[in-house]
Amino acid sequence: MIALGVTPVLALGVALSCLSGAVQGDAAESGTTVQLENPMAAAQPEGSESSFTIRTFEDTTLLNSELEGSLAVGGSLTVQNGGNDYPLLQNVAGNGDYTLPTINDTPVRALVQQLGSTTNANVRAKTTADPATNGVAEIADSSDGKFSAGLDGGTQFTLTGNSTARLLSDASKYEGSSGTGSPSMQLGESSSTTTVNSLFAEDTGTKLLAQSGVWKAPTLSDDQNVSIQLTAGGPNRLTLADLETDGMVKYQNQFRVSGQSETTPLIIHVDANDVQGGGAAASLLRGCR
Repeated sequence: MIALGVTPVLALGVALSCLSGAVQGDAAESGTTVQLENPMAAAQPEGSESSFTIRTFEDTTLLNSELEGSLAVGGSLTVQNGGNDYPLLQNVAGNGDYTLPTINDTPVRALVQQLGSTTNANVRAKTTADPATNGVAEIADSSDGKFSAGLDGGTQFTLTGNSTARLLSDASKYEGSSGTGSPSMQLGESSSTTTVNSLFAEDTGTKLLAQSGVWKAPTLSDDQNVSIQLTAGGPNRLTLADLETDGMVKYQNQFRVSGQSETTPLIIHVDANDVQGGGAAASLLRGCR
């Protein structure tokens, strides 16, 4: 599982691990003990045994063409993809051996507070022939649009006045033609105060990020595999500048990670210098969920 969290202080963590709770790690340096708080907790809804691939706390804009994994957005989600489908799916070329997070025991592929007014894409949680990999899309604030019949018997949500801004859930059976609500896509009641962020516990991963003298350096390979080999025995940390310096961004912003474990996560730090136009660009991680 890969968790990506964007916080208001412009710190972005990418953690590859599948642990729950705090783990007492090995010494990263002589005489140093690592208190390895679960860096995945921020992406794991309460009551779920799995985490979202990406969780953001505030407004989020996606400029790529697809997402292999799951997505939770605490603010508005804006997707720019030329009016085309933006598929959310289990996997294409990456590792599909992971379990979707659940909300009220329902597997969820996309969890969105609100759909951004300038979205230009069909953001679509797609189904496959394997029911075990199917998850729904849910939206918390549906006051600025309406529900209608979607594709393959599913449900879609379309913004009022912008027919190119749609959130589709193929696994959500359409349940009515009134357009005022669809229990299969609505998170809670449309008039309730339920928010995406309220479904998650406190982010204890900040305790890990605040530690000093505990970090190990991974090995970067600027070859056709575009690989990051983690160093065992403690948390590894990189910055976006590290990736750019080693030429890895020239490979379509994709790279592979190996060596991750419960005591060896990877944290990618984004600071204020990495932010342009109010947003930070994060590379796509492939090969681990």
